[in-house]
Amino acid sequence: MITRLCSHHPLGATSDGRPIVVMACTHPYWSSIQVGSQHLARQFARNGWKVLYISAPVTPFHLLRPFFHELWRRFRSALGSLTAHEDENIFAYIPFSLIAPAGMPFFRDHFVTGHWFKTILPSIKRLFAKSNINEIELFYIDNLSYHFLFDCVPHKTSVFRVMDNHERFPSWHGKAKHLAKAIAQQADLTVYSAHGLEPYVESLA
Repeated sequence: MITRLCSHHPLGATSDGRPIVVMACTHPYWSSIQVGSQHLARQFARNGWKVLYISAPVTPFHLLRPFFHELWRRFRSALGSLTAHEDENIFAYIPFSLIAPAGMPFFRDHFVTGHWFKTILPSIKRLFAKSNINEIELFYIDNLSYHFLFDCVPHKTSVFRVMDNHERFPSWHGKAKHLAKAIAQQADLTVYSAHGLEPYVESLA
């Protein structure tokens, strides 16, 4: 996999007719942890889409954790620019924010989950403006923290992908499902990754 920093923003060059999908996910595109989100991004790219892949932010509070290599790389990416992958068909972005939701007291409360994105530097809206993104065919979301992108991303269609029963994360009990319900009500389509998730997904309606 070839990765490089982009000093320009080719995502906005839609004159080639390729549709754009914005994906709001958790793990960095290049992470050693490869899950369905990254595989879907590659599949979109193979089928002629341009992909903007947004992963979970880094914050100053991450500096309090053991500083392993991947975290250092996330900080470097967040303080840099978009990184290009797969022959410039996928562009990865890691926001830097002053605070972000986490499964701990205060960080999982509405004050943070509902307003953390206002501390992203530079703002998501500025990213889209610099990228000249005016029309997005599809907005895909599987990270609950990115609920605010429904209002920031000018999209035609939205898909919410449920990969886990959020109620099974003890530190998020009740609070994560509230976010998931709000997203499910805004999305045009909600899909899930396993048959066992069907009762949970139905409870989000």
